[in-house]
Amino acid sequence: MVVGHGRIPESIAKCYKLRSNPRVAASHSDSPLTEAVPRQTRTGTGLRKGSERVSNGAIIKAFLTLAFTVVASGETPTKLRYSVTGSRRFSTYFWALGCTIGGVGFALAGLSSYLGQNLLPVSNPETLTFIPQGIALLFYGVVGSATAAYQYLSLLWNLGGGYNEFDHESGTVTIFREGFPGKNRKIKLEYDIKDVLGLRVELKEGLNPSRQIFLRVKGRGEIPLTRVGQPLPLTVIENQAAEIARFLSVSIDGL
Repeated sequence: MVVGHGRIPESIAKCYKLRSNPRVAASHSDSPLTEAVPRQTRTGTGLRKGSERVSNGAIIKAFLTLAFTVVASGETPTKLRYSVTGSRRFSTYFWALGCTIGGVGFALAGLSSYLGQNLLPVSNPETLTFIPQGIALLFYGVVGSATAAYQYLSLLWNLGGGYNEFDHESGTVTIFREGFPGKNRKIKLEYDIKDVLGLRVELKEGLNPSRQIFLRVKGRGEIPLTRVGQPLPLTVIENQAAEIARFLSVSIDGL
C-alpha cells in the first residue's frame, strides 16, 4: 500500500486489511496483529449496524430537541402582566422621614416653651413665650407628625399598588389595586377582552405633568392603567402602550 510518495510498512497494511475485512480478521484471530483491531470490528457486521442505528437515533433525537426549542422560543405569549408601583417609592420614604424630623422638632419646641424646660439639645426654646410663638410651634409639630404618620400608613398599605393583567387563555383583562382598609381594601376589576375598544394615552407637560394610559372598555368608559402620582418616563409609557395594543390587537389614541 502506497500513500502519497511513501510506502506504508507491511505490518500496518495488514492491520488495515484486518480492520476493513472482518472475514480476514476472523481467519487471523491468532495473529498478534489482531490485538490492535477493536473487538467490536471482529464480531462482524451486526455490531456495526447496531452502532449505526444508535448513532442515527441520537442524531434524530438531537434534531427533534433543537426543533422543539426553536418552536418554543417563537411561541406567542398568551399572558401579559404589568406591576403598578403604589406608595412604596423613594419620594414617600423621603417625605415620611422629613415630616418626622420636622414634626417632632416643632412639637418639642412648643412643649419646651409651655413647660419652661429645654427639650431640644440644639436650641433654647424655653425662652419663647407660649402665646403666640410656642403654641404656633406646637401646632406645626402636630401637623408635621400627623403627615408623617399618614406617610407611614400609606407605605404599610401600599396604596395604589397592584397589577394589570391581560390573559388570552381566560379571555379577561384584570386590573387590581390596593386601597385603604375597609370595604375597598382590595379593588379587582375584570373585563372581557372582546369588550376592549382601544387605548388612549394622555400626555401633559408643565408644572404638573401627567402621562397616563387609559383602557377604553365597552360600556365602562376609560380605566386608568398607570400609577397615580409620580408620572412614568415618556419612553416607558410609549413602549407599554404599544405592547398592550399589539397584544390586544387594538388601536392607540393620543400618540
